[in-house]
Order: sequence, then C-alpha cells, then structure tokens
Amino acid sequence: MVLNIAISLTVLLISMYLSEPLDFAAFPSLLLIITLFRLSLNIASTKLILALGADFDGKVVEAFADFVTRGNFVVGIVAFCIITLVQFMVVTKGSERVAEVAARFTLDALPGKQMSIDADLNAGLIDADQAKARRKKLERESNFFGSMDGANKFVKGDAIAGIIIVIINIAGGLVIGRFQQGMELGTALKTFATFTVGDGLVGQIPALLIAIATGLVVTKSASEESLGTDVTKQILAQPKAFAVTSVILVLAGLIPGLPTMAFMVLASASGVAAIAIMKFKEKDEELSSEAGQESAKDAMKKPENLLGTLSLDPISCKTGRNLVPLIDPSQNGPLLERITLVRYHIGQELGFVIPGVRVMDDLSLPPNQYEIMIRGTRVALGEALPGHLFVQYTISELKRKGITGIEAIDPISNQPASWVSEDQIDSLQENVISAQNVTDFVAEHFSEAIKQHADEIMTRQNVQSLL
Repeated sequence: MVLNIAISLTVLLISMYLSEPLDFAAFPSLLLIITLFRLSLNIASTKLILALGADFDGKVVEAFADFVTRGNFVVGIVAFCIITLVQFMVVTKGSERVAEVAARFTLDALPGKQMSIDADLNAGLIDADQAKARRKKLERESNFFGSMDGANKFVKGDAIAGIIIVIINIAGGLVIGRFQQGMELGTALKTFATFTVGDGLVGQIPALLIAIATGLVVTKSASEESLGTDVTKQILAQPKAFAVTSVILVLAGLIPGLPTMAFMVLASASGVAAIAIMKFKEKDEELSSEAGQESAKDAMKKPENLLGTLSLDPISCKTGRNLVPLIDPSQNGPLLERITLVRYHIGQELGFVIPGVRVMDDLSLPPNQYEIMIRGTRVALGEALPGHLFVQYTISELKRKGITGIEAIDPISNQPASWVSEDQIDSLQENVISAQNVTDFVAEHFSEAIKQHADEIMTRQNVQSLL
C-alpha cells in the first residue's frame, strides 16, 4: 500500500513537469496497470479485514483509520465519501469530458495538419526527414488522445469500485462480526467500519492522485513549458490583477466581523507583488529594447547578413488566379503532392537531391498561365485550362471525330494540341484518345523543365555531398 501511494505521487509529479502530453505517451497503459494493482490491494485487504476482524494488523490501514476517524468511524465515512465524490464527480468527470473533446478535435484536425506538412515539404521549408518526423508525431498524438479517451474509464470505474468495496466491507463485517464472531452489533460496526474506512482511504487517496494526474495530462496546453513554468509566467504577467486584488482585500478587511489582520497582510503581499512585477516588466522591456537595437546595429555592420535577404528560391512554380486551387492546401490542391513525387523520381534518375520547390500564386500572370523558375530566372511558361483535358490532337483531327476543343501548344514539344472540356471524356474514351488532366499536364511540364535545366540546379554543395 505504501508502494501504491509512492507510485501515485510519482505519476502526479511527472504529469506536472511534462512539456507536452506525448512526453508521457505510456500513461494510458500505465493507468490500467496502476488501477489493477490498486484493486488487487483492495481485494487482498478486504479479505484480511473480513477474515481477521479485530485481529487485523495492517499498520497503514490502522494509521489512516486512527488519523481520520479519531475514534469516530462516522467521521471517517464522511471523509471517505467526500474524497470519493470529489474524485468521481469533479476530477474524473471533467477529465473524461476533456479527453473526449481532445480526441475528437485531434482526429478532426489530422487531415489539415497532414496537408500543412505536405505544403511545407513542397515549399522546401522542411526536408523529407522532418516531414516524416512530423507525420509520426501526428500519428502518436491521435493514438494517445484516443487511448486517453478510453483510459479515463479506468479512473471512473476505480472510483465506483472503491465505493462498492467499502459497502461490501461494512455489510460483510456486520454479518461476520454479529453471527460468526458473536459481537454486539455496535461493536461489529465500529470494528469493521473503522478498518474499512482506513482501507478505503488508503485506496482512494492514491486513486485521487492518479485522477488529478490524468486531468493534468489531458488538459496540458500547447505550450512546451512545464505546468509550474506556465502558471508562473502567465500569472506574473498580469500585475494589474494583483493591484486590484490588494484593493479588494483592504475593503473586505474593513467589514465588521471579518479578521482584519489576515486581510491586511494578504492585501499588503498582493500590493507588493504588483509593484515588484511592474518594475520587473519595465526593466525587462528596456533591456529587450536595448538588445534589439544593438543587434540591429551589429547586423547592419555585417554586409554578409544582407545576403540572406537577397537569396533566391532554387526552384519555384507560380500560377495565375484560375490555377490557385491546384496549389491551395485548403482545397486539397493535388499539384503539391505531384511535385513531391516528381522531385523524388528526378532525384532517383539524376542521382542528386532536387531542392524544395516554392509553390505560390502570382496575380501578375494571366489567369490560366503558370511559370517555372530556377534561381529567379524563368525557364518554362505554360497555360492550362481548369475543367479541361489536354490531348495531343489538333482541332481539325478532333472535329473529324466529332469532338470540339480549344487550340493549344504542347509546351514540351511545341506541337499543336488541344484542350477538351471534361464533359466530353466519354467521347475521348470511345475514340481511344489519351488525355491528361490539368494536374498531370503541369506536373509533366515541370518534370521536363527541371530535367532540361538540371545543370543550373546542381551546386557545389550537391557535388560535395555526392563525393
């Protein structure tokens, strides 16, 4: 039982010092193990109490019983009921609801976060390893909060089991004491109720600590600091609150009948804290301002720092207004994923890593145009019609097959071609005419442009990494 208390206290302290919930990813499984361990202790102690009665010699149980009841087992029962209700109706109920909401929100946000990772990867803000690590973290988050949603049922069930065990202990003790051991009803009630209260408290106090730890884990905010650091920073960041509190405490202390000295001491402490925090914030702002000015001056003295602002994207792809849905993550833009695959295949073919591609819209371009640039220089320009399919047939060839289209030029071969509306796809299939959608068309053009200008992409760093 001492081990049970020590484990529960350790888990509570670990939960308080967590930077993020995933730092304690084993908590749901540990919660099940601790719950089963505590219930096994309750079952064992119940067996001993009912079997030995007044001869029961459990030091920890007796100590808790004597400390809480003070010779009156009714006081102990009331204390046990209060602790159990706090655990069951306040802590556990709140933790259960928070876990449900966190699990649902985590799953709902999963597609958007995955698309954000893909967009960062396509834009070159992160590399493939970082993207893989972020996806792995997303998977762990969804699994963790899903597990916590179910693990809260262990805590809730533990509280219910504690109440049932106490009732069984008292009822069983009365029957055994009265009919088997020949005790008076009052003596049997006092004997078994005292031990039962002690046993219940020994089990419920660690259970309450675990319930609090569960609540701390599921309510952990997005901050990367521990709970104590977060609370300290956020409370001390509001000195006006301490000042107003000081004034209210002074006014409350002047009310007749209230302990004036206690209110005045707390008001003084709150006022001193407000003044100290205000002075500290003013000094900190002055130091930050001076440090920022010095950093700016130092940066201006170093011409090489200016190069970072003048750097050009190794590869970029810009689109006109009508092609924005192809690259917009919020609209499930398919071109981002295709560009990633193109980079991978070209890297496999040419033998060096293709740098990240910055994909963006450019309203200065005509609505249906796109351009591909390498280090700020345009290397390819094309036009794509949303809602149409690209075919390697001229308008006259399509007319002979009963298909209407819009004239176009193949940007790769510079040969005449056509755009056909998507509602004519059945006609294309009947005439065995292969067609490309807009995404495939732009991706193929991008691939050919990169291959043709691979020498402009290869840098000294690429060669050094190959060697």
